[in-house]
Amino acid sequence: MDWVFQYDPRRIQMTVAPGATGWWAAVQHREQMGPGDRIYFFKSGPGAGITAIGQTTGSVRAQVSEFGRYAVD
Repeated sequence: MDWVFQYDPRRIQMTVAPGATGWWAAVQHREQMGPGDRIYFFKSGPGAGITAIGQTTGSVRAQVSEFGRYAVD
């Protein structure tokens, strides 16, 4: 499946580099996400648009953060 993860550059510093890794809050549709799903990272605000394309490397897991209670790598 393909997903769009939106971020606000005033709140999140997005590292766009080949091989960059990390986790992302899985706020909606987490029960449908799985390893190998394609992710489009969309920057909001001035200069809005797709800034990176990646893929999930695992299943959604519990991880509490300021963005929610679940995350995906």
